[in-house]
Amino acid sequence: MDHADQKPHRHALHRRAHADWHQGAGPGPQVVQKIGEDLENIIRDIRGTRSILAERTAGGYYLDFVLKRDELARYGLSVQDAQEVIMSAIGGENVTTAIEGRERYSINVRYAREFRDDVERLKRVLVPTSSGAHIPWRNWRTSACWKARP
Repeated sequence: MDHADQKPHRHALHRRAHADWHQGAGPGPQVVQKIGEDLENIIRDIRGTRSILAERTAGGYYLDFVLKRDELARYGLSVQDAQEVIMSAIGGENVTTAIEGRERYSINVRYAREFRDDVERLKRVLVPTSSGAHIPWRNWRTSACWKARP
């Protein structure tokens, strides 16, 4: 058996996490993610485990919006209005809960991934105002750019 193919032992994971913690204020996101992935691989093989997925804490992207407050005011929108539109469209909004026996599932509505992942498409989204007008996002924000998380 090639030892390089073996999964790390749980005590080795604990020693690594403990050593990383003592080096400073705690392990960085890459270390935490690696430990989570290692634990995911160990737990997956435990009899009775239906599903396991460690949250990915390192890497990834996010959008950074800089709002034009004067333009928002011109259209009768507040910063909060703009933030709610952004959060609902991209992050989604729980609109109801489905109940199946004792289980509860949130129903979340948001734009499809291929739409959310395309900044140019997002710029064209029409946002309703209190006057009934619909203005595109590009009119009230200065930038929306993808940035890698540290």
